[in-house]
Amino acid sequence: MILMRNRRLAALPAAAALLAPLVLAGCGTEAAAGAPAADEARGPIRVLTSFYPLQFVAEQVGGDLVDVDNLTPPGGDPHFLELSPARTRDVGEADVVVTLTGFIASVDDAIEQRQPEIVVDAAEIVQLLPASVTGGHSHDHGHSHSHGHDHSHGHGHGHGHSHDHSDDEEHGTHYPSSPDELLEHANPEDREALRELIESGAEGHEHDHGHSEDHDHSHGHDHSHGHDHSEEHGHSEEHGHSHGHGHSHDMGGYDPHFWLDPILLAELAQPVAEALSQVDPENAEVFAANAADLVERLEELDAKFAEALAPFAGATMITNHTAFGYLAYRYGLNQVGITGLDHNIEPSPARMREIADMARHYGVTTLFYETLVSPRVVNALAGDLGINAVVIDTLEGLTSAGIEAGDDYISIMLRNLETLTEGLAVP
Repeated sequence: MILMRNRRLAALPAAAALLAPLVLAGCGTEAAAGAPAADEARGPIRVLTSFYPLQFVAEQVGGDLVDVDNLTPPGGDPHFLELSPARTRDVGEADVVVTLTGFIASVDDAIEQRQPEIVVDAAEIVQLLPASVTGGHSHDHGHSHSHGHDHSHGHGHGHGHSHDHSDDEEHGTHYPSSPDELLEHANPEDREALRELIESGAEGHEHDHGHSEDHDHSHGHDHSHGHDHSEEHGHSEEHGHSHGHGHSHDMGGYDPHFWLDPILLAELAQPVAEALSQVDPENAEVFAANAADLVERLEELDAKFAEALAPFAGATMITNHTAFGYLAYRYGLNQVGITGLDHNIEPSPARMREIADMARHYGVTTLFYETLVSPRVVNALAGDLGINAVVIDTLEGLTSAGIEAGDDYISIMLRNLETLTEGLAVP
């Protein structure tokens, strides 16, 4: 199934038919005898992506046949991306736009205004997880408290966490040991989506790398629930701590950072290939082969992560904001964010004390802070605790230095893996 939003695709054959006589009339018999192929005359497919991981997929699938332009500039933070009128026009003029609806409001607005021909929307392809499950659930300090959500994730991998649940409850976390328990502890608003995820078999990955070809991308998943998870839950406040502080994504309570799970990013390869094939059907086999190659490389990356992180199953990963929920969910880590999905929030003194207590409780030796985010808070806390603070990349954007060094998604993820294996403490 081709999962993209075709805006005016049906009009393309008619437009081509109207233009053909004009082209022939202008070029005469010489053009008929020796004109270049249509794709050569047109040039590469113009692909516009909203932020880096989507750019990476488009470049790998399209190869030399595409010209990929990323709306988020080098070193830019997609969370705060604003588009100029010229860039908004670019959205409408692209042959294919690859985006994640709800992640960048200005891009969503531009797509709505300019109506590009073909939009590949990751939110319609990847099964996004509720933020309450990935650890990115947002709260407002002073108003709502922890709900005992699952931070062990693990995709039902059977990692066999050996935590004492009574201790975990003190920290507002709980580690479900089965899908039924996961559903029991999830927010009521999230249960339907989680049930779909479990029933679809997505929780049975267990690093069987032949699975990706069998995914049914037509989840029919509604990302527009619009739940305000920070206000609606009537959960007990006895745990006394809050995991975050609101976020700027309009994701309907879902965590957008799916690309930090290589297997989920691989799910975009085929839909992008199909979109490019709509524009350039003569090269459909090339796009399909490139997509298959990308999936294979991402599955190899997944296997490296699974092997290297296996000894750390159940380890606590403290980050300055909860961008790594999908990575933690895939590989059995327990992500704890100093703040929630919004990295532009200052944590309260109470939250800092709580994180310090948690670090001591779980024997944490390293705190992680992300690129594009000030390390001030994490460095201060690490200094107080006498432990390390290291940078880990969210891959939301490349820096100019990274581009010059030839960095890409896979090389940066491998660097992240090295950072994790050096910084995590075996539980």
